[in-house]
Amino acid sequence: MPKEVPITRRVLIEITRILIDEGWELMRREDIARDVYKYGLQHHRYQPRNIGFKKSDGKGHVVKLWLSCDYDLAVEYKKTMPLLLDLPVSFPYGIGMAWALIVDANGRAIYYATPRNRSQNFKENFLWNARITWKRVENWPPCPKCPVDAKVNMEIIEKQNHGNFWACYRTKDHADGMYAKMDWNFSLTPEERAIKNAEYRKRAKGRRKAKKEAKIQEKPAPRKAHDIRIPWKERQKVSAA
Repeated sequence: MPKEVPITRRVLIEITRILIDEGWELMRREDIARDVYKYGLQHHRYQPRNIGFKKSDGKGHVVKLWLSCDYDLAVEYKKTMPLLLDLPVSFPYGIGMAWALIVDANGRAIYYATPRNRSQNFKENFLWNARITWKRVENWPPCPKCPVDAKVNMEIIEKQNHGNFWACYRTKDHADGMYAKMDWNFSLTPEERAIKNAEYRKRAKGRRKAKKEAKIQEKPAPRKAHDIRIPWKERQKVSAA
């Protein structure tokens, strides 16, 4: 587990300014409270008052971000102690992580980026995560096998273990009768791909190490980010409510 570095009000202000300058919109409190629970990101023993941002592509897809910081606490610091910029405003470690996800036109979460812990270089890592997630939406690929006039976009498919890929299963519209598949990172530059591949290797190494240590200590294997959120079936019940 990486060492915790608390988020301070200074970092929070920097992140907020950067995101707003890049076109992100600060989410309303009531929307945040609803979405954090709806998408399975709410901790079972603690109800955080998150700070959230969103950005839409105008075609129904929205990227949403949550910082797992107490907005009320940050505002209170601003009112009463304007000079104390280095006081922590983040939740206790392990209770909340910073999330980025893609939501479709029906309000369904179709992609969860790997959540970011509040460790060293959190600001850079969180902003990187947000920008890469938005880039995927900006460069949403049309299906190469469907008729051009159909203007059919590919879907995001989540692998059972970990990872994602783009796919289109409208085989009846494909000349070869086979589904279409595309690399998840096709829209990234060579430099961005190199960074993502380094992240994949680092996370895989961390999982192997944690799993080995858990086995030696006779503890349950550590959960993947894929399993941290509320199970899919429970999320469907919440969405239908």
